[in-house]
Amino acid sequence: MQYGFGVLFETINYLAFFAAVTFSYFYYMKFRNQERMSLIERGVDVSEIYKKPEGKKNFPWITLAFFIMFVGIGIALSIFVSIANDLHKQIGVPLGFAICLISGSIGLLIGRKKEKKEDQ
Repeated sequence: MQYGFGVLFETINYLAFFAAVTFSYFYYMKFRNQERMSLIERGVDVSEIYKKPEGKKNFPWITLAFFIMFVGIGIALSIFVSIANDLHKQIGVPLGFAICLISGSIGLLIGRKKEKKEDQ
């Protein structure tokens, strides 16, 4: 059973990517801790420097949820329309892409409207 060098290189690529992400996070935490320690040694209040701004908004989870939900509905609808009308050989892909874009944008609009209601 021969695998060749392709599997070896693919494995090395995955390991190198994982190592790069891990070491990047490790050194980020290490230098952040060193910076905080040096600020504490100088007598500076660290909580004031690292506190979050008051006016900062949270991530728009509602908008993202509606976008993903409506894109899924658009994919299902495009598959249904393509199969039901036998369009998968002619214009199935462009029609499916258009339906996904339209339904995704509708999802973004609905999600944004819900988020505005929640902010008020």
